[in-house]
Amino acid sequence: MRPGFLINAALFVFATVVAVALVLGIGELYFRLRTGANATTGAWMVFHPERGWALAPGNYLHVANNDLRATRISINDLGLRNPPVSLGVPSGQRRLSILGDSFVFGAALDEDKTIPGQLGAMLGDRCQAVNLGVEGYGTGAETLLLEDLVSRGYAPGDAIVLVFFPNDILDNLGLEYGTGTPVPHMARFWVDSTGVLRHERPAARSMPRPGRAPQQRWMFYYYLRSRATNVLLANSWMLDAAGLLGFHPNLPRTPAVVEGFYSAGWQERWRTTEQILAYLSRITKERMGSRLYVAFVPSPFQVVESLQKMAARRAPTDSIFAAFLGDVDRPQRCLREFCARTGLPFIDTTAPLRRGARTQPPYLVEAHLSPFGARIVAAAIRDEVGGAARP
Repeated sequence: MRPGFLINAALFVFATVVAVALVLGIGELYFRLRTGANATTGAWMVFHPERGWALAPGNYLHVANNDLRATRISINDLGLRNPPVSLGVPSGQRRLSILGDSFVFGAALDEDKTIPGQLGAMLGDRCQAVNLGVEGYGTGAETLLLEDLVSRGYAPGDAIVLVFFPNDILDNLGLEYGTGTPVPHMARFWVDSTGVLRHERPAARSMPRPGRAPQQRWMFYYYLRSRATNVLLANSWMLDAAGLLGFHPNLPRTPAVVEGFYSAGWQERWRTTEQILAYLSRITKERMGSRLYVAFVPSPFQVVESLQKMAARRAPTDSIFAAFLGDVDRPQRCLREFCARTGLPFIDTTAPLRRGARTQPPYLVEAHLSPFGARIVAAAIRDEVGGAARP
């Protein structure tokens, strides 16, 4: 082999390495300049002796690795991700209180792009859509939050919308996703024989206080990786092509929807959640004079075709994945049947999210709703609740 060829090959490799390093370095610098040298991430959570954690008032910065921007998180004096809100409903206005978990809180979304933010814009200035979402809460913790707010004088308005996500069936029992083991700092809920909501207090745990926290290292690399993953999941033909090349992306853990509604003991878990829902329905009507609406948001595994293909690869050797694929809509069917028995209005966002998924991703790579997906959910709620009772 001639020396000239080896020299040229070495120069080519060197130039390629330098070019890649420059691209990564410039991209990393751009991310740092866009988001600030230090970002406050997740520090809005503080320990709560009854619910496990709560939101600490203040202003924070959330950096998502799958986006080119940072999200501002503002928690008001009531401990809600919402602009300052009066305890009473302002004269001449209508108020809707939106209960939920991280899908309502929307850490990766700007405030006006969350479900309550977009719902409020759809309903106009004469209607408030108040964000009562807290990351990691199940129906039990959401009920305690609502009761606490009302005890402090907060008026929830004529309509309370509970946004139910399939992992609530695990959160209500304080179970960890992927293992099903109890989480010490989570409360466990049940309804006793007299119909009263009870819970086992979480173990005392130090939660991070508001402050500065370092950003994720190598943000630009994680951004590129998440973008590639997003493109792959949004185009199932790419997943098929990757399989032909021997590349088979796998699931990091069993999805909460699969573990919660398809593993052994799911009927008992669902029975507990039904009882909590019945309690919430009763107190909203009898104590608060509000009507409860239940809005179901499906797991991305129930909507995104490529994720179902990944689940299908597990089905031959894992019975709970086989059960999931044999009855993908079990969670919303259970919830719909409960609402029909108890006379609660039910809003199923599965069909519009599946339609939307044909045009653009309704979920982010991290599995929460994208601005597009949140808009679909907000529109479904508007269509059901928008024409209900007015002040």
